[in-house]
Amino acid sequence: MKEHYIAARGLTGQMVDHIIMPSSAMLPGGKWQDPQDQSEDQNFLIGSKLVIDDRVFRYCKAESDLRALIGAKNASYPREGNTAAVEYLAGTDQITLALNDHSVDYDAEQLADYWKGGYIWIMWGPTDTRGYGQMYRIKSNTAAAGTIPTRYVILTLETPLRVTVPASAWHTAWPNVYRNVKRSDSARMSVVCVPLIPVTSGRYFWGQTWGPIFMSCTHAAPGLTDNDREIYFHESNHGEIVPGSQVVFTAGQPFNQRAGFLITNTTAWTNVGDGSELGGDQFIMLQLSP
Repeated sequence: MKEHYIAARGLTGQMVDHIIMPSSAMLPGGKWQDPQDQSEDQNFLIGSKLVIDDRVFRYCKAESDLRALIGAKNASYPREGNTAAVEYLAGTDQITLALNDHSVDYDAEQLADYWKGGYIWIMWGPTDTRGYGQMYRIKSNTAAAGTIPTRYVILTLETPLRVTVPASAWHTAWPNVYRNVKRSDSARMSVVCVPLIPVTSGRYFWGQTWGPIFMSCTHAAPGLTDNDREIYFHESNHGEIVPGSQVVFTAGQPFNQRAGFLITNTTAWTNVGDGSELGGDQFIMLQLSP
């Protein structure tokens, strides 16, 4: 085991048989947690990235019971509105985020560090021709202050503003992708990870986001026809997969979220005892977040 210092972030990583990325961290008092384990206690920062062999995992919090080897979805909402009626000069690293008291997640959104590890987009203004605004990662946030309907939190950004933000600029903020993970058949949520184990609501786990994995498929097995290699998440089966040959691609119509591609050679073969095997398989290269 060898330590390696990353000067740009002021953090030290360790070169071992697995990798925890520099933007990730074990919490004070935390302990190692294997991807085959869940924990009542949080051991790592939400969204921490773990690389083991060919696979990538993210540290997540389950907000519903999750099933093993079935896609889990991000259930968090965006928060949009106007920044405070003051100008934010380039160089500051704090932005006021107004809250929506009608939000489904209103109680959680008021908590300190709910937005930590998320992102904020800030519009420059309709007459600005340099682009469409600024995008920053959120380092932390205060607990909410003010009274309904004007409660707000103060976000601290990981890097200071590069461009001055005019008063009352339009913005949208998103919490950490992996802090509100649910099993759902909602057609308006996207799969962000696949747990290797059943996970109890409220517990913390490593959700796989990239690499070889077996996933449930209740439809025709992928690879039964030539060139049937692309894999998608089924729209109504809580994160199970479906081969591309079962997805209807019609111009102007929505279609399923892509999961990855089929790894196996699915040329038909003969099993022990001369049984005929048509060749389908469910061993895929998951491709959500590398």
